[in-house]
Amino acid sequence: MYVKFMKINETGNWALDPWMTDKIKAIWGCYVFIPSRRVYCCEMTPSYECHSLPSQVEFIDDDYMSDHEREREEIEISVMEGDSSNEQVSYYHCHSVDAMPSFKLGWFPKGLNGVYRDSGYATHPDIYDPSDERTKIEQLQDEAIEEALEFERTSCI
Repeated sequence: MYVKFMKINETGNWALDPWMTDKIKAIWGCYVFIPSRRVYCCEMTPSYECHSLPSQVEFIDDDYMSDHEREREEIEISVMEGDSSNEQVSYYHCHSVDAMPSFKLGWFPKGLNGVYRDSGYATHPDIYDPSDERTKIEQLQDEAIEEALEFERTSCI
């Protein structure tokens, strides 16, 4: 089964200390979703159910931040703490996500929103549990999301 990964600029959603925001170019929200799973959140427009991955911080001056490791760590810790207090699932309209640029596997260029596709998730034949109330496809989709979350949390997008 395949999943898609999305990177979207969420800088405007963050309220960090002014000294931090002066050093940040962008904070990118990163998500994984199943493109065939569309949900309707009390509206006519379908949305993707996007599961949160750790946000990425893009600094205005990487050279400066490399020389000021303590400041860099403080900012990254603040963003990590913000991630943990945010919702683990967000919903984005399908048409907005589908309009984003698509990139090759595992690669997001700096400064751009975008999506890439990856496959090979939930391929184990013993995943399906007939006693589970969910359908077989729902179980496979949930397993694919869990595997993708685990893989991406232990590596780097």
